[in-house]
Amino acid sequence: MPYCRPLFLAIVAASLVVPGVAAACGVSGPDGASLCALAGGGGPKWRVTAAGVYTATRLTFGDGIKGDNTRGGATVSLGYQTSPRVVLQTGIGALLGGTFDAPNGRHTFSPGFLATAGASWRVFGGPEVDETSGEAVDKNPFVVVSAALSFLSSATTRGNERAVGYNAFDLRGGVVVGVTLAERFRPYLLGRTFGGPAFWRYEGAAKQGTDLYHVQVGGGASVALGKGWAVYAEGVPLGERGVSGGLSTSL
Repeated sequence: MPYCRPLFLAIVAASLVVPGVAAACGVSGPDGASLCALAGGGGPKWRVTAAGVYTATRLTFGDGIKGDNTRGGATVSLGYQTSPRVVLQTGIGALLGGTFDAPNGRHTFSPGFLATAGASWRVFGGPEVDETSGEAVDKNPFVVVSAALSFLSSATTRGNERAVGYNAFDLRGGVVVGVTLAERFRPYLLGRTFGGPAFWRYEGAAKQGTDLYHVQVGGGASVALGKGWAVYAEGVPLGERGVSGGLSTSL
């Protein structure tokens, strides 16, 4: 992915030039964004994240109907911290475009609607309260597990043909393992598994498809910028490939 390295270098640079001590934040909600997980349950409970994502994978609809699929989108999500370790999140967004290279030619996705809901649980590590001083400290490594359900509604066209509706559901679970460096920079590795049906019509016939890989393996990093702001970037070279990045703030 050509954009992974510039995104990674940009967030490292941000961690070095932004002054002050950042608030302790956990890493990775259902969408991979940096979400606050303040030790002791203090501080803001709500968090807003704006993110962009690009994915490349292969889809199959049976009967030899398979091909490369690319999609790009943007989302805005709202997270609520129910405890120092658990975050619930919901979001909406837009599919900005994409393609599916089927055996009968290239089908182009029109702009569409995205919705998602999920939760994350910081199982181990991350921000904790020091029993002696009462201050927040970071324990390494941190481990976060997550689950999310997503829905996509769009349409495809091929040449001058009539648009065909395309709807898909996606349920995925994941785990993130990382460390906190200099109180603000959190590199991590990630693994996710997912699945769900896609409903489409191919040459007039109703079809149900799915992804060929059902996994993601990659890494990323989050940087707490102070005053409740954070940025993140992820690159996924294995399975469903992708690159994403976002900016979040607490309310």
